[in-house]
Amino acid sequence: MRAVTGATAAAILELDQKTFDNLLLRLGDLALPPGRQGVERRIPVTLLEELLLTRDLHQALGIPTRDAFLVSRQLLGRQDPHRGGVSPEADFLGSLHAGAFVHIAADLQQLREHLNQRLASAVETVVRRPRGRPAKSVAPPLLGDA
Repeated sequence: MRAVTGATAAAILELDQKTFDNLLLRLGDLALPPGRQGVERRIPVTLLEELLLTRDLHQALGIPTRDAFLVSRQLLGRQDPHRGGVSPEADFLGSLHAGAFVHIAADLQQLREHLNQRLASAVETVVRRPRGRPAKSVAPPLLGDA
């Protein structure tokens, strides 16, 4: 399974790191299982599809993030969190009937093309932040200490 760092995922979603962390916090266990302190998160690329749709639904319709995430999973055909992705040849999938006259569908081909472009760009530009305590700087010896 392909995965990226949290910083790379934030760049792909066009969010700053803090907003991305808050997004994952709002989604809780729906998105990722709990991690361990001090271990960098690995975000599966398939989750990025769901998060892109979640962001679009939240911004366009104003629905809460958690609800937008559940709708995005249905649009991608991933109601079961343990089930894998959808077939890559599917252009439209998981359309929803949100009422008697409302029908929602997602253009998965365009979503995946956009995701792959952003992924290629983010992998080239995002630099991993060094973790841990900075190394001690060693001062050069003084001239009289020989």
